[in-house]
Amino acid sequence: MATDATEEPMRIAMSKDCAERNVRFELADAYALPPALGTFDAALAVFWWSHLPHSRIADFLASLRGGSSPARASC
Repeated sequence: MATDATEEPMRIAMSKDCAERNVRFELADAYALPPALGTFDAALAVFWWSHLPHSRIADFLASLRGGSSPARASC
């Protein structure tokens, strides 16, 4: 699952030539990930951290925990 709040980064990511790609791309708000995305076992938010305001870290982590598998939800 790859998410972004805007279409342009998603178009760039989807244009990459990855013959064996097993990725679903979805527009989503990182602060309010929709349940329709399903659950996940792991998350990677590398470049996101440099854009994340300190005042919104708790909101982001709460949203992220909302989609993580209950047995694996820890931050």
